[in-house]
Amino acid sequence: MDSIVFVPTWNESQNIDRLVRELMTVHPEIHVVIIDDLSPDGTGDIAEALKAEFPRLHVVHRQGPRGRGWAGIAGYIWGLDHGAKFIVEMDADFSHRPRDLPKIIDALQDADAVLGSRYIKGGKDLRSSTTRRIISRIANIYQKIMFRTHVRDCTSGYRGYRAEVLETIGVRSLDRWGPAVLSDILYRIIREGYRIVEVPIEFPDREQGESNLSFKILWEGLLNVARLTFRVKR
Repeated sequence: MDSIVFVPTWNESQNIDRLVRELMTVHPEIHVVIIDDLSPDGTGDIAEALKAEFPRLHVVHRQGPRGRGWAGIAGYIWGLDHGAKFIVEMDADFSHRPRDLPKIIDALQDADAVLGSRYIKGGKDLRSSTTRRIISRIANIYQKIMFRTHVRDCTSGYRGYRAEVLETIGVRSLDRWGPAVLSDILYRIIREGYRIVEVPIEFPDREQGESNLSFKILWEGLLNVARLTFRVKR
């Protein structure tokens, strides 16, 4: 298995059918893995039905407490256990566009980790909410300074990794309920000196459904960056 893209889902029934079809169109050889947290709106059932049409589609119905971080960790481990060379993660709401997947995969040929970036030349944050755009900018500046990194879009969730990198940094041992897991992984990659490349993406509003972003998620992210930085100083 050369490449997988995994998608954590929670109540994405309005998006999942189209998302799978577009991913299979832009990259027919990739394996798509849906990590569903037992969505009550039937997202997992829709994905299961699509498996008859797409043999490279896989669905994980995750047990236990739900959370973007735990679902992401399940996706990394699935890719490692199934022998993937490249592991990409993305959101299901079309804020991460399937058409950008091939350039992330291509960039991984010469990089250890690839981030889809809103803040390099060619990238854009197209969300309609000025408040959210400002919060994202501040969060990225904060994390960039704390981690002392050249990375421009530290909080991007559209990412790809070489499998051996994830194994080496100990991704199997991570335990984080929310999106702050992205900070843990970036910190470990920077600490180990791996080569990180950014490719430009456009980041629009989600097209269907409701955002899961909350103050709790934002606060956990800020605290997590501080905790990681404190470990570096120690």
